[in-house]
Amino acid sequence: MKKISYKLKYYYTDYTKKYNEDGTFYNCDTKPTLVTIKPTLNCIANCKHCNPRSKKFTRERTLNLEEYNELFKKLKSLGTEQICVSGGEPLIYNNIVQLIKLITQNGMKASLNTNGWFLTQDMFKKLIDAGLLIVNLSIDYPTTEKHDELRGLPGLFKKATEQIKKCKETGIPFKLNVRMVLSKHNYREISEMIKLARKLNADMLSIDMIEADSKNKLFLLNKDEIIDFKENYVPMIVEQVKNLNIKENLKEFNIQQLKDMFNTNFNPIQNFENGLYWPDEHIKKKCDIPSSFMIIEGDGMVLPCNAVEYNRDKIIGNILDTDIIKLWNSNEWNEFRKNKMDFCRECPMNMCYMLVFNDEEINRDYFE
Repeated sequence: MKKISYKLKYYYTDYTKKYNEDGTFYNCDTKPTLVTIKPTLNCIANCKHCNPRSKKFTRERTLNLEEYNELFKKLKSLGTEQICVSGGEPLIYNNIVQLIKLITQNGMKASLNTNGWFLTQDMFKKLIDAGLLIVNLSIDYPTTEKHDELRGLPGLFKKATEQIKKCKETGIPFKLNVRMVLSKHNYREISEMIKLARKLNADMLSIDMIEADSKNKLFLLNKDEIIDFKENYVPMIVEQVKNLNIKENLKEFNIQQLKDMFNTNFNPIQNFENGLYWPDEHIKKKCDIPSSFMIIEGDGMVLPCNAVEYNRDKIIGNILDTDIIKLWNSNEWNEFRKNKMDFCRECPMNMCYMLVFNDEEINRDYFE
């Protein structure tokens, strides 16, 4: 038996101030602090906002557990601190428990993205025993009908919320992050989402801006909706946060973010409604993500940032062909870190928001 601990790291950069300053947003060291792995792209849900992503692997063969174990050893040597297991729906992956255990045994923190459908108490206990520390639960709407419609799976809201509530009621320490994708369908519901997150005893509520919707505009807020949100909803949510029973420094942190959402003094409103999150190409020089992050898909494909999930034309390589350490230090990756790509202004990854309710450290036993 070993002790396992986790202190929440939450980031928010005043990008409107830092955008034209020297350096990148975080001036981070070049090491893959956070890595997302996607052992499967299959999913029981059919989320409309996920459709622009690739839904199948390029190659037929996928990594086995021995290869994942070797990968984790090398990632640890590169400086990786946390691995997020995502998908698709990662709980579909047959070896998910073993995967979490390998991450933990190799000295890294394990987190999980899930829609909650398969998060039974039995599965939760197995994942916890394997070392899981963070559950990122996708909830896009605070009521059943609309959430299930957006996610394309009847019964998902009820099943996910009931099961995660039971997980929290066990008293086993883990961090719960409720994640919503902000859109024209739910921007009026952030106040109710905060109430839901608190009811579920969540530690955070992440509000993610919609990705890759500039062509179809199925989710982007239009000009009138942005104005409505800024004038009629943000002030109400700010007052709600002020009255929460949380630490004062967390209230200040949360309020700062809320007030900066859709900052039209920084980026013209016409850009926001067209899916352009940054005013110009300078974002390519400010973004640290390719220097501190990567995505590794189940067939070994290595993506240097989230945006490559959509355009697929900047894949660095495949770990079944080339060692991950060589890929990380390759000329191709260094070139990408320097020049990025045309999609960068449409990428909101540096503009994600996290409302934090509890940042207390987790300490618990881990059964190796």
